[in-house]
Amino acid sequence: MIYDWRSPIADVYYQQTFGPTSYQANGRAIAVNLDRRRQFQIQADQLIDFFDTQIAIEDPLLLATLKEAKTTQMSAITTTIQKEQNAIIRQQTTDHLLIDGIAGSGKTSVIFQRIAYLLYRQRKELALNEVLMISLNRLFQYYIAQVLPDLGEQTPVNLTLQQLLAQLLPSDLAALPIADQPATLTITQLTLQASDFQSLSPGLPLTIDAATSYQFFLKTPVDTPLDKRIQATQQQLTSCLQESITNEAQSADALTRLESLTETEQQRLFDRLIREDEPLAPLARKMIRHDYQDLADQLSGYQWLAFDQIIARQTPIDAVIAAQIYAYLTHHVFPNVKQVFIDEVQDYHASTLSLFKQLFPKHSSRFSVISIKVLPRIKYNSNNYPPFFHNYKLRHCAQVTAHPVQSRRYLVSYSPI
Repeated sequence: MIYDWRSPIADVYYQQTFGPTSYQANGRAIAVNLDRRRQFQIQADQLIDFFDTQIAIEDPLLLATLKEAKTTQMSAITTTIQKEQNAIIRQQTTDHLLIDGIAGSGKTSVIFQRIAYLLYRQRKELALNEVLMISLNRLFQYYIAQVLPDLGEQTPVNLTLQQLLAQLLPSDLAALPIADQPATLTITQLTLQASDFQSLSPGLPLTIDAATSYQFFLKTPVDTPLDKRIQATQQQLTSCLQESITNEAQSADALTRLESLTETEQQRLFDRLIREDEPLAPLARKMIRHDYQDLADQLSGYQWLAFDQIIARQTPIDAVIAAQIYAYLTHHVFPNVKQVFIDEVQDYHASTLSLFKQLFPKHSSRFSVISIKVLPRIKYNSNNYPPFFHNYKLRHCAQVTAHPVQSRRYLVSYSPI
């Protein structure tokens, strides 16, 4: 019988604990006795070799694999997962995880094995489109393209910071440069003025001008956080639009226009022809709503706010700062993303890490991040762990034997305070 490497019983193999041991399945511990760990090297339908092993670092198969010529794509080595790596791959008791170690210690391999493991074990709760990998550049995206398929899973959404900003921001804001040393934004100190509001002029009977939006904003409580005031203003503007649609749909002019529609126009508006005995009021409302669709889209996109003016007051002007402001005022987040994996987290500025926490709310998203340790024997504590985890506390630290050379790496997990 062959088991998937991510199955509960396979944990016994990767734990490398001989004699009495156990594994977790269906919420309970199942006691077993591990007598032998045997690895098979198979090519096509031929058995090339096999080994009985005690500990992973002495595995002949691991040593042979490390000597193999490398390609431009990362290889998936599930047969060489070590005990401490296995604990990180299968970690489910903490919400947030930092995998930290020296360059070349296998951190990235572990994180992709963890992605494959989570997609397998949580397949009823976690869909592929609910997993996001954030990479430093497109070269790395290409580099890992075949990793998860080799591990038995499809590759989840994999975005660079620039690509993530392009999904969040209007095109003119997404085109802003990303500063090497961006300013740290204190979002609670952000203020708005009259010039930060602009008119929506689609050439329709209803015009939402800058003065109207600004007056609605001024009527909101001044002691309320700015983002809440913007949301209240948005609701007022939306109510005005809906009221205008209702009034116009009930007018005699709208009913006259509805009755004069050609068959081609009826098909375009309703995807069918109007029946002779059909009530006209719902159709009139749908027709008028179609007229105002462009205005509704501008409104829902917060185009009544002059983001270029708001962001221009920041120094320096930066796409990450722009994204923080835009996400704060519009409440644009990614609530459907449940697992976020960030590679090379030490290369991101503190403002970028703040943006990640802002876009992926703590109540709905779990983070796994990868960091390179410059000094391999430094241990993190509450004073020196990365700024991304300033609101999290240390839960677990484990040394992991790396490659046959005597380097070490640390894997650290954090959970919310």
